[in-house]
Amino acid sequence: MPTSVKRHNLARLRQELSLTQTDLAGMIGRTQATIKAIETGKLALSKNLAALIANTLGADKQWLLNNDLSTPMPPREYVSAKFSPEEQAYDCTYMLLLELFSRLFAVARRLREGDYRKLLPIYIQNRLLEFETAGYEPDAEQRQRVSVNTFEFFKTHPELLDPDLGRLINLDFLIKDAYQAERVGKREYFKLNREVQELKKQFKFSSRDGVISAKRKSALETRSRKSRKGRSRSRPSG
Repeated sequence: MPTSVKRHNLARLRQELSLTQTDLAGMIGRTQATIKAIETGKLALSKNLAALIANTLGADKQWLLNNDLSTPMPPREYVSAKFSPEEQAYDCTYMLLLELFSRLFAVARRLREGDYRKLLPIYIQNRLLEFETAGYEPDAEQRQRVSVNTFEFFKTHPELLDPDLGRLINLDFLIKDAYQAERVGKREYFKLNREVQELKKQFKFSSRDGVISAKRKSALETRSRKSRKGRSRSRPSG
């Protein structure tokens, strides 16, 4: 182990357990870079992270926080109060998103200059504003979809797909999902179209009935006037 890494008791704990920085990072839902920064003294170990490490590895939390390299490592004890799987999933999801965003922005920086590169920051800003104003949405769904043609192009020409994107995405799934979304969209469109046509028919009939009723009323009034004139003419004079 490099001398520079021994600036923190966390490195001593790892060495005792024969864990790599990557191993530990995976166990606690952090990045290898975070572990390295703590061990080299570039990042302070927070109380929350110390508690997470202590609970996961059975280490002494205060010994980690004190970081006295001359103090022997206390015997490890696995405490009964562990972080729940739900809490760990929350932390791990956050770290996974950081990893994905980091990779995607690297791909974006490799995008050559052009109109779409200029539009990309605007799109990101809009999505960020949407994220900040929406708040917690447990049922949030994807609001914008790409045409299936995009996925099928890279399925046909995989050599033109950015290597990072190629490792991150599943083209077969995206193609299948896009077709499914199109079928659902068409069903919704035809359903809405049928409802509109039905409303038009109802409006047409109701309007027609109104016209017919008006004509009937006019005819009845005309017939009534003629009938009254006929009776007045046939009435004997006094």
